[in-house]
Amino acid sequence: MIAPCSARSFQSRLFAALLAVALLPFCALASASLAHAAATSAPAATTFKEARKAYVQRIDAHPPSGNIDKDFSGFLQPQHRSGVELARVELAHGHNSVLRTIAEGIVAHADRDRPVTTSAAPLDSAQRQAVNARLAKADSAARAAFSQPPAGTLDAQFARLMDAHHQRAIAYAETEVHHGRDQSLIALANHILDGQRHEHRQMQRIQQDTAPSQH
Repeated sequence: MIAPCSARSFQSRLFAALLAVALLPFCALASASLAHAAATSAPAATTFKEARKAYVQRIDAHPPSGNIDKDFSGFLQPQHRSGVELARVELAHGHNSVLRTIAEGIVAHADRDRPVTTSAAPLDSAQRQAVNARLAKADSAARAAFSQPPAGTLDAQFARLMDAHHQRAIAYAETEVHHGRDQSLIALANHILDGQRHEHRQMQRIQQDTAPSQH
């Protein structure tokens, strides 16, 4: 026969259990911090050539899985890091005041370069196919834009690259809004759309204004 636990023994075990539960969020935070450190340990790109290459590599490293919540949350960190790298090159060498203001805003939010997780249930087969097709198309367009050789001034290059960068972000965010199940990610996607659509229109106008004359 097993002897009953003493009051002190029971209290000790209860305290240990409660402590373990209380520490779970901190353990998760520590794991996320380690993951973030590992993800950002590579040297940052210092030229558009390096940034273009890194961006394409990041696209290829995260192919769509059909689970939009998973794909969108996994897309955020590498996407924003690429934006920061492009923005820093523009700030170091660019001259267009509008583009520099946009670049300053991107760098100011470098804290967004952190992991995002979700536990939402996956989509059904038909929805997964639709999501995969939309994200794969966005990835392909961005890959093509970032694989093109440089042309024009540094400001013109930044405008073209950021235009492609924003178009991919818009595609991912719109897909999350339409098909996502994680409400926090949907809210984040709507927030991203507000800013990205505005900057995308700015990039379009700048490219039109700086396009070579056909006359």
